[in-house]
Amino acid sequence: MNAYIALLITLILFSTIEVAIKMLPNTVDPVLLASMRFIVSGAVMLPFCKINLRKLSKKEIFGFVFAAAVGIAGCFIPYHKGVIQMPASSAALIFCLNPIFAVITARILLKEKFSLKIAAGLILGISGVYISIYGFSIPRFSQTYASILLLISSITFGIYTASSKWLVERYSSISVAAVVFTLGGLIMLMFVGKWDFPRDIRSVSIIAYLIFATTAIGYLCFFYALKRVSVAAGSSLFFFKPILAAFFSFLVLRETLTITYFIGMAVSLLSLFVILYGKGGKNG
Repeated sequence: MNAYIALLITLILFSTIEVAIKMLPNTVDPVLLASMRFIVSGAVMLPFCKINLRKLSKKEIFGFVFAAAVGIAGCFIPYHKGVIQMPASSAALIFCLNPIFAVITARILLKEKFSLKIAAGLILGISGVYISIYGFSIPRFSQTYASILLLISSITFGIYTASSKWLVERYSSISVAAVVFTLGGLIMLMFVGKWDFPRDIRSVSIIAYLIFATTAIGYLCFFYALKRVSVAAGSSLFFFKPILAAFFSFLVLRETLTITYFIGMAVSLLSLFVILYGKGGKNG
């Protein structure tokens, strides 16, 4: 499978996550939902894992634990808590900032090239997201709590994307996902506040979709592509996510979108092309 086809599949699946979460009853504990997503999807992948845990070096053990604690627990606890407090389209926009932090981390840890075009693209991406969420005004702090949670998740996921690339290159994507997802999901169990969840057909179907489609298939395709392209090129697909997320939010949740949302989206889309076609945005 072509790396960019894998990224396209990832993009479509990831763009539905916020909408699917918003379709669940508010009684579902967000941390429980997050832990279920990763424990179950990780457990499904474990039979295909080819990593001998007893032969891992100390560096590799640290890498897996770091990815699970920061990239999974540190990302998806604030992510799930933030999504339920704001429009799905806005949540998707903030989360799409993660390429900025992925590229910075890749520059520090992996010594990937970082050109002026990439820097300009990242600045455009930040500006586009801000305009889409807040327009051209300065928001009050009381309105930004959910945004801060999503920003934290964006930062930690960006760090995770870059820091786990060397593991994906060493082992198969399914092996890395199996270990990291299972361990990260188990860590999140310590922060669950309420263990009960609805068991009606609709809710169970949505939860199953979040586990097997958006998490298992989505991340497998993402890691498959990340093994073959640079972190900048791979993670920049998230600048496309708000476009599809906005469409699904309007179609399913009937969310209304302002003109500033589309202006900011256009700026973010421009940033994607600047990053992808910058000299440092391609592999090699």
